[in-house]
Amino acid sequence: MVIIPFGFGDGIAGASELPDLSVDLLLTDPPYNISKAYVCETQVPRRLRTNGSDFIMPKGYFGQWDKEFPQPGEWTRVLIPKVRGWVVIFCAQAQIGEYCNTLNAHKLSAVGTMVWHKTNPVLFNHRYKPINAWEAIVIGKRPGTKFNGKTIHNVFECKSTSPQERIHPTQKPLDLIAKFITLFSNKGVVVLDPFAGSATTLIAAANLGRRALGYENDPTHFDAAAMRIRRHVSPL
Repeated sequence: MVIIPFGFGDGIAGASELPDLSVDLLLTDPPYNISKAYVCETQVPRRLRTNGSDFIMPKGYFGQWDKEFPQPGEWTRVLIPKVRGWVVIFCAQAQIGEYCNTLNAHKLSAVGTMVWHKTNPVLFNHRYKPINAWEAIVIGKRPGTKFNGKTIHNVFECKSTSPQERIHPTQKPLDLIAKFITLFSNKGVVVLDPFAGSATTLIAAANLGRRALGYENDPTHFDAAAMRIRRHVSPL
């Protein structure tokens, strides 16, 4: 059976113990620290099937976990020195510039931004503004790092994880993460996710022959993710 080092605790502190330049791919979806600005005050939980969406966010949906998180420049200052290859970071649209500047400051090349186009977006405040159907992913690399794609566009279409599969509020689709791992790493290398959440990155990496390493500091999410790893990681 594949063994995935998956630690309970602060991913920044845990990964800070890794040697510099020991991680080939940092692929992560850190908390955006935008809960206060985006808490929904009027909508309530209910099922919807309009436009393929399965639900809308209840009031305070993110407020229990996405708060008081270090800003991009703070956590990357600790973890970017560990990376010798690619960095792939999901982020809020308003954070794109800050992450690009941070990568450049750490002597990585901020290559650009990818877009995940969600074909079944959450109908969040849809009566008051356009529906947000995309998420930003900032990418950077060390000089000389190779890319496994060929003539690949930077927009990826994929449905959001269904409520039946979701064990974390911001769980990313396994197929999408597997695509990124294939593009930005090779078999046998180290893939780190310090904010593992549902462990999607760890599962995809292990099943693609990478050496996955991750952390999660919420006990409920950690237990659910550990169980998911046991269900979804293929034996050797």
